[in-house]
Amino acid sequence: MATKQFVVYEVENSKVGCGTIAMWLCLWPILIFVGLYKLLTPKYGKSKSAAITIGIMFFLFIVVSVKEEMDKREIESAQPELTIKVEKLFKEYIENEVTIEAKFKDKIIQVSGVVQEMRKDGFEDFSVVLYQDGLKKVQCIFSEENRKEVAKISTGNKVTIKGKCDSFSWGITLKYCRLVSLTDTDTTSIFNQEIKKSFPHGVKTQKSENSTFKKEVHKDTKETEYSSPKTEKPNLTEEIKPISKKFDLEAMKIWDSKLKEMEENYTKIQTEDFSLDLMIATWEQFQKSYQEDNPYSQKDDRIREQIKQDITRLKEKQKIHFQWNEYHQEMQVTYSKIKARKLNDSQISSAWKEFLEAYLKNNPLSEEDEKMRSYAEEIIGKLDRKWSNYTDKMRKTYQKIKTAKMKESKKIQIWKKFLQVYSEDNPFSEEDDQMRSYARNPISDRSGSSIVKAEKHFQKALGYYAKGKNEEMWKENEQAIALNSDARYLSLKASMLFSGKFVSKDTKQSQNMARGLIDKLENNSDSFSQFMLGYMYYYGLGTNPDGNRAFQWATKSAKSGNSLAMNLLAIMHIEGKGISVDYSKAFQWSQKSTDLGNSYGMNILGIIYLEGKGISQDNSKAFELYKTSAKLGNAYGMGSLGALYLEGIGVSKNYTKALHWVKQATELDDANAMRVLGIMYLEGKGVPKNYVKALDWLQKSADRENTQAMMSLAFFYYNREDVPRDFSKAHYWFKKAADLNDPFAMSILGALYIQGQGIAINYEEAFYWAKKSSELGNAFGMSLLGSLYLEGKGVPLNYSLGYEWLQKGADLGNSGAMNALGTMYYNGVGVRSNYTEAFKWFKKAADLGEVNAMYTLGEMFNHGRGTIRDKVEAIEWFKKAARKGHSEAQRILNLWMESW
Repeated sequence: MATKQFVVYEVENSKVGCGTIAMWLCLWPILIFVGLYKLLTPKYGKSKSAAITIGIMFFLFIVVSVKEEMDKREIESAQPELTIKVEKLFKEYIENEVTIEAKFKDKIIQVSGVVQEMRKDGFEDFSVVLYQDGLKKVQCIFSEENRKEVAKISTGNKVTIKGKCDSFSWGITLKYCRLVSLTDTDTTSIFNQEIKKSFPHGVKTQKSENSTFKKEVHKDTKETEYSSPKTEKPNLTEEIKPISKKFDLEAMKIWDSKLKEMEENYTKIQTEDFSLDLMIATWEQFQKSYQEDNPYSQKDDRIREQIKQDITRLKEKQKIHFQWNEYHQEMQVTYSKIKARKLNDSQISSAWKEFLEAYLKNNPLSEEDEKMRSYAEEIIGKLDRKWSNYTDKMRKTYQKIKTAKMKESKKIQIWKKFLQVYSEDNPFSEEDDQMRSYARNPISDRSGSSIVKAEKHFQKALGYYAKGKNEEMWKENEQAIALNSDARYLSLKASMLFSGKFVSKDTKQSQNMARGLIDKLENNSDSFSQFMLGYMYYYGLGTNPDGNRAFQWATKSAKSGNSLAMNLLAIMHIEGKGISVDYSKAFQWSQKSTDLGNSYGMNILGIIYLEGKGISQDNSKAFELYKTSAKLGNAYGMGSLGALYLEGIGVSKNYTKALHWVKQATELDDANAMRVLGIMYLEGKGVPKNYVKALDWLQKSADRENTQAMMSLAFFYYNREDVPRDFSKAHYWFKKAADLNDPFAMSILGALYIQGQGIAINYEEAFYWAKKSSELGNAFGMSLLGSLYLEGKGVPLNYSLGYEWLQKGADLGNSGAMNALGTMYYNGVGVRSNYTEAFKWFKKAADLGEVNAMYTLGEMFNHGRGTIRDKVEAIEWFKKAARKGHSEAQRILNLWMESW
């Protein structure tokens, strides 16, 4: 049952106090004067001493009465010197009565508790007992003039009472009490913290009180326009109790802000990666910082209680962890040293084997040491398998060529091919060196020298490719091309020109170079040629895009152990071009590439962990992957690592480290890092706020076709409050990002065409972009598309398709789509009217922060549509909508307050 809340303001009874004081000040002096006059005349002269005594008594009576009324007035207007719960107050009293009396005697305090007993004494006063233990109790005395306040109280109510501490003989007594607040039961506050509803990057696509979906019924025609349910005048009954004389939005905002700050700090501490000692100290500091009670909420009480339990639990854990800390630290130091050392494969394998022998003991409180051991075993196993497979393949090829019967000239060509394919040294064997040496013997010194040197340069280029070092990759590949115009070398150069890696992007030159390479690469059987064929078919380099053929060649290469092909397959499974989207397979291929030390694979895997695609989201793993990629020299890894430090994702915020990594990446011409640096200047994080530099870096990133930078520029011009808005420029950048197939940009562009911001209203264009965005899986685009079908704008009216796309958007968590579905069921548009179903969708949307849904829920509770009629619950939803700026909700609340 919804909680009823009453707030009583002391102003009502202040008039009574003023009248009583006036009576005492005016009436009693007259009576005393008359009495003294008669007593002091000769007729009454014998009673002079009696008269004096009576006069003094009357005078004292006046002083006491005036003092009592002044005390009452003081309590009405004064702020309490202490706000405390009755249990805590009584506990302190039992522990030391002397101290508590000295501390609270004649002080105005405010106490909260549950009513145990109600009684009336012989002096017409009312006593409310909040706590009792034997003969000792905490009681609050109300005078006869406050009968109305007392009448509202019943046993079991939770109340907050303000009064002046008076007696400490048999407990604690508060006199001249006033009722501050009352609830039926001790339940949670009516002002629970809401989930903040915000459009990504702050874009607002519709006004709060004017939904995209309107329905206006015209009396003279049957035409309708789709919209939220019509507002009806509230039907007021006695069951609605006064909450306040005026809807005090500002007071609620202040306490909402305090509770929000407390929740944010609580969440922040929970996510910090602290040691046990620091965590305990942090929680204790948190306890000291938030002692003030929120009168609108009990959520802060629950948070404080949770903190007490957490501190106790952490201290117990601290004792146990101390025993294992020394062992674990020693293990961690050894582990870090081995990882940091630059060793060849055979040395690294030996080092990890020694590590496993030294640290076999399991720590029952930590999985980290098991992960370290697993990592060591994994490295050893991979190296063994890698070089064993490599040597086996090499040996088979060697034996096949050696025993083949053919001309010497033909055999020399095959030996050249053998050297190209098997150029990598096996650290665990000298056999492959002997096989390579044998292959070089029949090749002439001149031709063999140039081919071998070219291949070495190319292999170095591929090594840099895996680490993301584009400049070094370009230089080594250029030297290989100078020695030998192999199709593989030329295709690598073409791909670098095509993607703009290290060199300026030159689509025309890259396409010209790539033409004619396809056939040559298809005649090769090495894994790099297969990878490059997959790359060229996927991106349309030197040929038409062909997802199926790209997948076939990339799969062949990946199965041969090429980590670059593994990355390409992961990207294909994420983007779903030529194959179906499969995040699980994307994860598998990027993990395999990462295991082979490929920094691009680490970047892809980091994105998967950050977005939680196909796996559980794990920001800390993403951070570690980007960190490793950055240390390998990968520019994208550096920029992404800087972004995580900037936002505090997977690691504590650190603007200094963010700036360090981002600048390193910009020096390597990384477009993503340029975008991050622009955001830092835009928001003044780690650097002074500077719009000129911010726009410059964002522009540089956007010029390199970074769609996120384009979106940042668009939102800067669209939604900034501290600079003039420019919808025309916003539209320009949204359009550029949309043209590069960014589904989110497409959905925003569709909304702009609906609203006519920066461009003329054009429902056909809105439909075109909303449809493209929806087909790429964007939930907001689905919501827009559904609304256009329902309203018949830019497309023939179609309720069935409208409902279908709204349902898809709602399933993906879009609150606008949920609100629209609720409106369909509420108004019976395209579906049979069903208040129960409407209520379900409005509730889902409201829980996600949709303000129009909050308002409509208030209407449904007010009239009992789709749910039980509950005026108090209606007020709660109107308040939530009002706090988010819904003008109609604010108007209704003010009307209700005035009527009370």
